[in-house]
Amino acid sequence: MLGEPGDARLHRAGLAQKPNALQTRWQTVIDAAELGEHIAWLRDRRSSFARRIVDDATGPSSTRAWAFNDHIADEALSRIGAVARMLEEGHEQGLTALDCSI
Repeated sequence: MLGEPGDARLHRAGLAQKPNALQTRWQTVIDAAELGEHIAWLRDRRSSFARRIVDDATGPSSTRAWAFNDHIADEALSRIGAVARMLEEGHEQGLTALDCSI
């Protein structure tokens, strides 16, 4: 998905930059608002989740202590799946458009 000229800068980009770049590329297929909502939810919780998984109580105090229970874990997996589906649809659409232009 990140094989286009100029994508090298995205290989080390953060959680928001990659999907935003791909959403721009495939804007006719990906709902920007829905993608942004999922990414923001995941980004806000990822550090807290990681610290709870490794039981690190010494992390920065600015990290919100989101609950990490079965319901929230299911929510995270559901949102990751939704993002993956959107990106897959965009990628497939991009391949289709490439095939039509050849």
